[in-house]
Amino acid sequence: MTAPLNRLVSGAGAAFDGGGVQPVDVEPVPQHLQQAQLFLAAATIDLEHDRADEDARVACPLLVLWGSRGQVGRRYDPNAIWREKAVDVSG
Repeated sequence: MTAPLNRLVSGAGAAFDGGGVQPVDVEPVPQHLQQAQLFLAAATIDLEHDRADEDARVACPLLVLWGSRGQVGRRYDPNAIWREKAVDVSG
């Protein structure tokens, strides 16, 4: 049996309970199982969270960064893409 995901992200022997890191009695989880659980979360609960707030917009100022020699700036307009999801975008 593996530890719950909230215990994985803070490392073996500690769990994040929303108020801080608290010691808990859990066995260390092998790296490959941690990665599998994170992948599973991305394919399940993360999608639910995305759907729940897909119409929400980021309210704080957002600085968009991308590499000057990479493909992102050549193929896309990162600022325009983020303006669909944020109120105040610069980059």
